[in-house]
Amino acid sequence: SPLASTARTSFALAAVTTNSLDFVILNTPAVDLLSSLTEEGVWRSFRGGILRRWHAHGELVADLMRIVTPKCHPLRVPRERVLLIEARYDTLVPAWQTEALWEAWGRPPRVRYGQGHITNFALNGGRILQVSCRFIRSVQ
Repeated sequence: SPLASTARTSFALAAVTTNSLDFVILNTPAVDLLSSLTEEGVWRSFRGGILRRWHAHGELVADLMRIVTPKCHPLRVPRERVLLIEARYDTLVPAWQTEALWEAWGRPPRVRYGQGHITNFALNGGRILQVSCRFIRSVQ
């Protein structure tokens, strides 16, 4: 059952929970929500109330978030059947998240574009589609 995704943690989690996928394409995957909410400036206005509640339960929250953090789990899809697409200047899903997943999963194929979260799709949409199609053909 083929699966392709655009920036969905749930699809990254599918790659660590099942080995029945033919391939996985993750476009700017958000793989560490806790870090995004606690460290990334773009979330500053959203995070205040949440962080106050989370800090009261520190380690418990961190342990629970690890359950839904794909980089904390071994990849079950063969590494060569995973394509990561990274937007270098993404402020919503920073490039370090894609890089962390790339390292944790044993460096599967990766494409990097010098754009932000939205501009990556707007300016590279055609190239991303071409790269994705080539990748799918290569794993069939």
